[in-house]
Amino acid sequence: MLNSIVWMVVQTIASLLAGLCLLRAYMLWLGLRMGLGNSAGAWVLGLTDWLVLPLRRVLPKIGRIDLGSLLAALLVMVLQTVVMALLWRANLDPIAVLLGALLEMVGLALSGVFWLLVAAMLVSWLRVDAATVYWVQSLVEPLLRPIRRWLPPLAGLDLSPMVLILLIKVLEMVLHGWRWNL
Repeated sequence: MLNSIVWMVVQTIASLLAGLCLLRAYMLWLGLRMGLGNSAGAWVLGLTDWLVLPLRRVLPKIGRIDLGSLLAALLVMVLQTVVMALLWRANLDPIAVLLGALLEMVGLALSGVFWLLVAAMLVSWLRVDAATVYWVQSLVEPLLRPIRRWLPPLAGLDLSPMVLILLIKVLEMVLHGWRWNL
């Protein structure tokens, strides 16, 4: 039981930290401002700078790709995978650990997109300040745009979020199968 509690705490902390690093990389890829003018961006920077900035000295940005943030997320997932293997006395094969961490990171990214879609729906229904609505829509719109080109609104109803959620859930099932086999 103690192993399960430790695992839940480690997984929660690792998922939050790696998720913030992935969000940081995604926001930079989109070219969103992340400084003081954007409170959510400043919040993400403040929580991840300690981990990302040292890595950026070694791995600079390549175009719009922030390798420091991506590596930070991967390192957090590798650490989580190693802790899991130690807790459950599993094999610590380096290739299996790296592959497991990559699959966990992809799963985390899919989960993050799902929750961004939920947040976008909530801010569209509720009275939320314009800056928050703009920030959430700026994150979600590039993901929905290709679906909208393929599936325009039907009778004024935008089905693109539901299509994206369905795709995410299918990808999560495939990913779960791969993780199970690992």
